[in-house]
Amino acid sequence: MTASWVVFILGLTIVSVFTIGRRAMPRPPFADRPLAASPQRSAFERIGRYIRSAFRQPADRSLDRSTGAGVVVVSALGLVNIGLGIVVAVGLWVRTMLHRRRRGLRDQDRIGAALGDVIDLFAVALLSGNTVGDAVRQVSEWSDTDIAEAFAWCTRQVAGGRSFSDALEQVPGLLGPQVRPLIAALVATERYGAPITANLAQLAVDTRADRRRRAEASARRLPVVLLFPLVTCVLPAFLLVTVVPVVIDTISSFDIAASP
Repeated sequence: MTASWVVFILGLTIVSVFTIGRRAMPRPPFADRPLAASPQRSAFERIGRYIRSAFRQPADRSLDRSTGAGVVVVSALGLVNIGLGIVVAVGLWVRTMLHRRRRGLRDQDRIGAALGDVIDLFAVALLSGNTVGDAVRQVSEWSDTDIAEAFAWCTRQVAGGRSFSDALEQVPGLLGPQVRPLIAALVATERYGAPITANLAQLAVDTRADRRRRAEASARRLPVVLLFPLVTCVLPAFLLVTVVPVVIDTISSFDIAASP
């Protein structure tokens, strides 16, 4: 019976983690690319990699570590106490969900912040007389953002024999919907020769306005974020420094006045 419960908890943990992985915001395949001197994989990461391969999921080292650690911890606790194993499995599920959601939002914010500059680079490259293919190659060399990495990926796909417009149409699936207007303008120019200068100028204006709205929304969230440390840290310290000495002096004066 205990073994059945352990198998059930392990299955629930693994399926939950990879379900979250499917629903997470799209990330570029190069977002987790290893460095030149990549460290050796840990035991948790090797376990998670084996399970990910069984589920045929894309490579994600962070997800491998989370899955491996969750499997080991839940299996150990499930052998000791089934209830504790279930609680830990649910906690890992919630933690992984929040972590991947925050990471996806950070990626989208980073892409949105860099998109305006990338559009300006395209405007400079295309106004200089370059074709769309040459402009994509030059932007991938001039910029160091995730968007530039995606365009470098397009260049490699074209070098491998793929149609340039087909490679460009895959970019929104890698970076998210924010780059879709830019990609649509580039594809229209590549396929049909549509004018793009006015479109790029309007896209740059819209992108910077959207970035300004994001910054204003973050500023409006700041008081809510500061509320917890203010109530738990600053306010008690203020009361301790200002109110407590007055209360102690008052009580001491009452004691002195009451003494014979």
